[in-house]
Amino acid sequence: MNQRRVIGFDRELKLAWLDAVASRAAAGEPPEQVRVWLDDHLSDLLGGTGRGGHRGKTVTVLTRIWANVPPECVEVRDRAVKLLNGGDATDRLGLHWSMAMAVYPFFAEGAGVIGRLLVLQGEVDRQAVVRRMLESWGDRPAVSRGCRAVWTSIIGWGVLTEAARRGRYTRLDSPLNVSHEVRAVLADALVISGNLTRPSSPNVDSPALFPFGRSDRSQYVPMSGASIVVTSSPPRRSLPRP
Repeated sequence: MNQRRVIGFDRELKLAWLDAVASRAAAGEPPEQVRVWLDDHLSDLLGGTGRGGHRGKTVTVLTRIWANVPPECVEVRDRAVKLLNGGDATDRLGLHWSMAMAVYPFFAEGAGVIGRLLVLQGEVDRQAVVRRMLESWGDRPAVSRGCRAVWTSIIGWGVLTEAARRGRYTRLDSPLNVSHEVRAVLADALVISGNLTRPSSPNVDSPALFPFGRSDRSQYVPMSGASIVVTSSPPRRSLPRP
């Protein structure tokens, strides 16, 4: 199977968990050390034992996004960690979104399906997303599980508003505004995912970036190389629910 067609993103992820693994990756902890810490950190929240259990599989997805990234994602990850503590909660969500897209093209395509359905219909439900992903990735249980993981994660991240009809969601009233630097990381992550050719501006018009607004600058600028201070404790914050 083509490596880029591996689903991978098959567990619901909470923002607090992504914050935790990102903080440790930014601090330079080795992937295996991050994994051991996460397994212990989630032991009261998720069941299962070993890497094949529910908790172990969730830890694998989390560490793959920030700590144990594929070689083609190292550069964008290194740029992203420099921005982790420099922005607000929305910027951090944009960085998590970037790394999920870059590492897991399945996530990028699923987000794109949601974005296109929002444009076409104004609302979206999970079954519509599943149908379109099955057409693209094949009719197999793993695709349905992956769709559920992408859908529940995105809903939990607060980037959609519950519609009047049960189980259907709409866009937020206003797009989430991220910094120009984070917008550039989002654009480059889309390129790595295979869902975008190399852009000349971070203001790419992609359905996969449906929660985020456009940057107020039209040209790429060199990303800041300033170092950040990472505390030993994972950052704690959450986006306001719509």
